[in-house]
Amino acid sequence: MDEYPLIENHGLLGDLQTAALVTTDGCVDWFCAPRFDSPSVFGALLDQNKGGHCTVRPQNGAYATKQLYFPDTAILVTRFMTEAGAGEVIDFMPVTGTKITESHRLVRMVRCVRGKMTFEIEIAPRFDYGRQAHRLHITTHGRRSPHRTARHSPCTPSARPTTSGCSTCSPTGGTPCTSR
Repeated sequence: MDEYPLIENHGLLGDLQTAALVTTDGCVDWFCAPRFDSPSVFGALLDQNKGGHCTVRPQNGAYATKQLYFPDTAILVTRFMTEAGAGEVIDFMPVTGTKITESHRLVRMVRCVRGKMTFEIEIAPRFDYGRQAHRLHITTHGRRSPHRTARHSPCTPSARPTTSGCSTCSPTGGTPCTSR
């Protein structure tokens, strides 16, 4: 991110208790959990260097993007188009019920809809506006964080984790690669 995206270049996700903002280039740059007024998990909207983010985007080359909601839903689709193919990141936050809870999910599904596309996935949480330290444990079941707001947020094994917090996945036309 070279400059801060305009607020008009964000989609809004929510589960009635908290919300996240997703830029048109596939970056979750604002997310507080477990409530709207909680400290941030991703806060690059305020500080790109120290705020944290979760980014999914094509790995190589130039791309164009389009962002839209599935009709009559809060399911956000960010579509990436390159000469080699077209891919999508489908984002949503499932509603957890009618009672207040501390268990929230930000689901990000990645798929290629035409041709071939390799996605880069970077997960860089910075808890409490970047004031709390963060440790990441890589297991055979994905990434695990001991932090209470991220403890239920593993990456699925279909995305190949690295120690840097980046993964890549290469779905082909119609094939999903999911990370949540």
